[in-house]
Amino acid sequence: MSKVMHMTRFSLAFLVWEFLVHASWAYRSIERESRGAVITGGLPDPVKDFLQAAAALAPQGQVAGTLAVNLEEGVKWTISDSSFTTEADGTLKLVVEHSKVSQGEIATPSKVPVQWTLENRTTYNFRIAGDGRWRLYVTGIKLLPFSEGLELYEASGAADACNQIADIVKQVVCERAVLFKWYQKQWNRFKTSAYKSQPAHKLGRILSGMYGSTTTYYAVKAGAKGSEAWEKILYSLITIPPLEIDFFEFLSNSENPDEIEMAMVSHEVFHGTYDTLDLAAYTGLNFKAKNGAEFEAGAFESQRSMAEIFARSGINFGAMSAKGRDDVLNDSRVRGGTAKYILNFASPCTESKTDENADPTVGCKDTHGRVYWK
Repeated sequence: MSKVMHMTRFSLAFLVWEFLVHASWAYRSIERESRGAVITGGLPDPVKDFLQAAAALAPQGQVAGTLAVNLEEGVKWTISDSSFTTEADGTLKLVVEHSKVSQGEIATPSKVPVQWTLENRTTYNFRIAGDGRWRLYVTGIKLLPFSEGLELYEASGAADACNQIADIVKQVVCERAVLFKWYQKQWNRFKTSAYKSQPAHKLGRILSGMYGSTTTYYAVKAGAKGSEAWEKILYSLITIPPLEIDFFEFLSNSENPDEIEMAMVSHEVFHGTYDTLDLAAYTGLNFKAKNGAEFEAGAFESQRSMAEIFARSGINFGAMSAKGRDDVLNDSRVRGGTAKYILNFASPCTESKTDENADPTVGCKDTHGRVYWK
């Protein structure tokens, strides 16, 4: 157990990793396998043509095309125009115009507090890169945190308490300790329905089933030194940076589209306002670097097999994010996320219902997709 508790951290990867491994020991509930089905009904012909042309090139194209289709399916009512062309160099190019910016919240049961964000124009360019790798270059697609995380980080005083520490790893250790101590004192407020029912309080809804569960709380704490495991979980949830996706890479590990491994390469973005989220507020916080400060490629991969049995979609989404790191993309020790599980995280939710916290994503699990678009 102690081996499982001391986990690596990397932004989206760590947050699903740390919790899901710990929680799996408490619940022992195996996630049903459900792949992101290819949904094309109601989509304009260029989007369908892009999928068909990409799939004809290679198994990697089947995955790339399905990813684009699943994202656009979720916002198809906003599509005002689209075009598909094959460029002179063989690149398959899909351009989709939308009447509005749309955000899709990943379901609370998946424990990944981010939102897919599609801008007024999205582009998808599928081709073999100069190094012989299949890539889907995209524009207009972001993965954004909820404003609640930054609010909690600032209210905790963690940055001010630790800003004199030069070494980034030691600074992270200091910040997570300060943050967790503060959070413990505020728990009576965070656990109320009045708090959790606020639309931007995604972390409150997620942590209600984690920190708020006696079984999970002690299962996580049991194998760690003091409060270290909970410090890491909370810090990773709260310090997710706003990201703009550059490209998805599809490895040549299999001829079966379901088994193809994926990486996601992205960069931090600091301009734009989305509901209550002002990306400029993240300037200078160094969240992406801090989330990667304790990452260890070898340990990350060895712990994956322990956790994947219990929460495949979340773990594979984390693996895709980790594989996209600059220092990991060419590291054979770390596998990417498996396509059939990643596609779930782009599939629109087909089971909309709410609970006592007014959470509209509670039905987005099993075969019902993972993304609740609004």
